[in-house]
Amino acid sequence: MATLSDTFQNYEIGMILIIAEQWGIEDSLNQKKNRTEQLVNTLSNRDLFYEIIAALPTNGQFALKSIMKNGGRTPAVQFFREFGQLRELGASSIEKTRPDRNPLSTSENLFYKGLIGRSFFNSNGDTVEFVFIPDEFDQFLRSVDAGSNRLILFPQIPEKAVHVTHSSSDDILDQIALLLAAQRGNLRNDEIGDLIEMNNRIFILSILQTIGATDNKNTIINPDILKTLLIKERSALLSKLCFLWMDSEIINELRLLPNLLFEGKWKNDPSKTRKIVIEIIAGLPDEKWFQIKDFVSWMHKIHPDFQRIAGEYDTWFIKDSESGEYLEGFENWDRVDGTLLSYFINGPFHWMGILDLGWKKGENSPFAFKKSRFAKQLLQKETISYESETTDSFTLFKNGEILLQSGTRRELLYQIARFCGWKGKKGRTTRFMINSASLERARAQAISTSQIKNLFNTHAKKPAPENILKAIDRWEDKNSTITVETRTLLRVPTKEIMDQLLDSRAKQYIVERLNDTHVIVKAKDLYRLRETLTEMGYFSNLISAV
Repeated sequence: MATLSDTFQNYEIGMILIIAEQWGIEDSLNQKKNRTEQLVNTLSNRDLFYEIIAALPTNGQFALKSIMKNGGRTPAVQFFREFGQLRELGASSIEKTRPDRNPLSTSENLFYKGLIGRSFFNSNGDTVEFVFIPDEFDQFLRSVDAGSNRLILFPQIPEKAVHVTHSSSDDILDQIALLLAAQRGNLRNDEIGDLIEMNNRIFILSILQTIGATDNKNTIINPDILKTLLIKERSALLSKLCFLWMDSEIINELRLLPNLLFEGKWKNDPSKTRKIVIEIIAGLPDEKWFQIKDFVSWMHKIHPDFQRIAGEYDTWFIKDSESGEYLEGFENWDRVDGTLLSYFINGPFHWMGILDLGWKKGENSPFAFKKSRFAKQLLQKETISYESETTDSFTLFKNGEILLQSGTRRELLYQIARFCGWKGKKGRTTRFMINSASLERARAQAISTSQIKNLFNTHAKKPAPENILKAIDRWEDKNSTITVETRTLLRVPTKEIMDQLLDSRAKQYIVERLNDTHVIVKAKDLYRLRETLTEMGYFSNLISAV
């Protein structure tokens, strides 16, 4: 094709100096020697070349990639049509307008850096003008991972450095079902516990608004969409939610960041920011691990303005909620923009099935990421498909505890979560509890005891504990509900029930009988006593301390 020496041989000295300035080497050229030859020798340095390429904007890298795909040269007409014209300027006009400092197109940006040249070559018997990449640069570019759509040049890490891998999953679909149940049941944040982490919660609420299931007050307004969220096939639903997130103008990831406060009337453009990050993630090589901190550092150096530009670093009033410090200026980029990038990786990109996360041994937070097996399809907005096992049953114990395994049908998970107490999650098992408080919650939502019993009889692994079914019946009869008053007093409705308790395992928790219906109990054993009562077929209420 053409070497650097061939490309620069007819350039005037002003053009040679412009290219040297663009590479930051103008001061190293010796005026007493051939500066064109010095430039060629310096630009033949692979590491220096990679620094220049890594600093190119997205379109510049894409333009070079397109030339590579055409064998190192592209017809000039075609290239200029796609990447902008290259103005025809003489030496004096170049010196006056300095197009290298103010390029009007990607073509000019690349040309005045010396990364591309233009010349006439023979093509099928005709002489045609081509834009080409000098041979030395073409070789450097082809040594970069061929699977990359962008020239991402920050370090990869070996797979053996990752000790624990959390592959992307569709867990967010179950969390959506849980959060919908929490909204219907008016659960407080402390009642939800660790079943849905706060960061996930806030993001999912934004997703529900985007899809039209809830309004801006998080009130469920569309039962049809709610039904779709509970019954639609998992891979199709995950794909749909991912595509909605990509284009959403409602979800504002910056405003979802914890520990930051936002003041003033300024507005950011979350959709534009998200699209830039998506484009960069899409260009990463497949199946390669990267450290999160390396990616953030690379963005800081190469694409710092992915979210805001120049003056916006001082006009966006963002405050650290703990210290009260205003995070003004570019010097606080890491605490705002860097934090947002980490959130993108650990949050939405992982939750939506695009990125896998990796942990070091013994650490509590991920340090690395790579594109998932579904990343390419999702990033191109192609619906993914995979097999997912589902179960239509759960385990109901005599003490009222309910265990739902991973893969439980979402509609069933939603139904249980609406009226049962949330106990937490261990591994792939979600725990709930049926008791009098949960039955009160069910009543508030117009869920009858007959519906609950039918749910248990249909879906609980057989046989459903008889004591639980009896306790549900007795709950409606207030004369059969035992009340445990914190901390030491147990009161039952009748002498007969008290006699029954004293002849049972519950006796071990009773310190003294006061009369026919009252006893003193051991405060430390209150919860074990309540479980024993449930196993006997009696629900109990905890009331204020005596």
